[in-house]
Amino acid sequence: MNINPYASYDPTLLKPRLAKDILPVVPASELPELPKFSPEEFYVTEAERAVQKAANSPENLYAEVKVNGETVATVWKTGVMMLPNKYSDISAQASKYNTAQERVDFLVKALGAEVSYYNKQNTSPSYSFSDSLAKILASSYK
Repeated sequence: MNINPYASYDPTLLKPRLAKDILPVVPASELPELPKFSPEEFYVTEAERAVQKAANSPENLYAEVKVNGETVATVWKTGVMMLPNKYSDISAQASKYNTAQERVDFLVKALGAEVSYYNKQNTSPSYSFSDSLAKILASSYK
């Protein structure tokens, strides 16, 4: 009984397979022309990078979800959400929703919470002309 099944093979009969034997050779003149791109199309300039804000920056804040006055979740406009570790199971369930509003709606139902929305255009406080005028007039009569 032959215990070495490879003993009968002659290694000199084996030929190495080269890429040229497997792949067809195409002359360079027959290759399709690749589109030309300028480096500016691929890179963000330093000025643009300075203007870009992270998804969880204060400017992108969408809503805070509160239970009994305690903030238990913060949701940004991009849908990024932050919950404490004790809500990890709810966080996993909420992650199946794509938009910030869908996630807020889910958290309100799951936690019986209330929501504080932020200005959807930006987070800076908005002032009306009448409020500003009233403050000016009130301060001038003191």
